[in-house]
Amino acid sequence: MNGFINKPALVTILACDTTQAACSACVYLPCGTCFETYKEIGRGHAEHLPLMLGDVLAQADIDFMDLDRLAVTIGPGTFAGVRVGVAAMRALNLLCGVPVQTVTTLKALAANIVLCANYDEAVSSPFIIGVAIDARGEQFYTQIFADDLTPLTMPQVQTAEQFIDACNDQVQKCALHSAPQIKLVGSGAPFFASRLPRAEIGDEAHAPRAKIIAQLAACAPVPTDTSPPVPLYLRPPDARPNKQAPLRMA
Repeated sequence: MNGFINKPALVTILACDTTQAACSACVYLPCGTCFETYKEIGRGHAEHLPLMLGDVLAQADIDFMDLDRLAVTIGPGTFAGVRVGVAAMRALNLLCGVPVQTVTTLKALAANIVLCANYDEAVSSPFIIGVAIDARGEQFYTQIFADDLTPLTMPQVQTAEQFIDACNDQVQKCALHSAPQIKLVGSGAPFFASRLPRAEIGDEAHAPRAKIIAQLAACAPVPTDTSPPVPLYLRPPDARPNKQAPLRMA
């Protein structure tokens, strides 16, 4: 292992994710207890998130001034969704004056496999984690990790053929000989499960969970970058201005 599973810090963390079709929030307490709420909503993250943040704080019986850290996924994901979570944590950073731990959507999905798996079993049967999020237009947001969350590739946009080639290349580089060699996660996992030899869906989740994001933040060093969190966009937005539409005066 590369030290990813560090001893969690004794901190109180408020985490959220709004990058995919789900919306989730979580309070992580120093004792390791988590209070999480998770909803598959499709749209409407901006309306749901404030209520969900208030709900988990109430469950934990704390308020904003009790927090030691904030944590949020920064993308890639839906453009509107990513902005909702990032904007919320930027506002809370100003309110509470505590650091914000950022996690990519890709790493959060991969961590769900590692943190929810029996790691002793994982060590005896090494694998790589292939994260693929459907980005539409026959493209996927992708990244490949070792089974201890060491990144093997950079976050990127790839076609199906490019991701398949990248996974096969990493299998060879890592000299994996046990089956399965690849655990897939993300909304693109079902598409690739039948197209990659000796691959399986490692987790059915298509959206990160705030509980996992909070656990990652608890195990990470205290953020030294005090600048506000910034969304991770791997490609420009799909929407384009309608050049044929007439201009209207306000």
